[in-house]
Amino acid sequence: MVLFWETLWPSLLPILCVLGLFAAVALLEIPALLPGWSHVALLVLFALLLIGAVWLGGRQWRELPAGAVARRLARDSGLIHRPLGTLQDQLANNHDGRATAL
Repeated sequence: MVLFWETLWPSLLPILCVLGLFAAVALLEIPALLPGWSHVALLVLFALLLIGAVWLGGRQWRELPAGAVARRLARDSGLIHRPLGTLQDQLANNHDGRATAL
């Protein structure tokens, strides 16, 4: 979950920034001070900013590469001999049935 959050966070950041800016403007009651047409223009501006932020966040999204979780566990555990890497090891002579069984 940590790795998922670390890859998701940079994609969500532009969206959260636009939503935070919109919340700050709304809480300061700036739209109430504007005449009708500029109030609508402000809402359209924030809608366009949100669409751009979603587009930018979608471009930044990257899926986790295969084996990223195992590499992270091996790095954070501090174990020198990398025990998770041995799970993917293959026998050099895997054509020998007895060696494979052993």
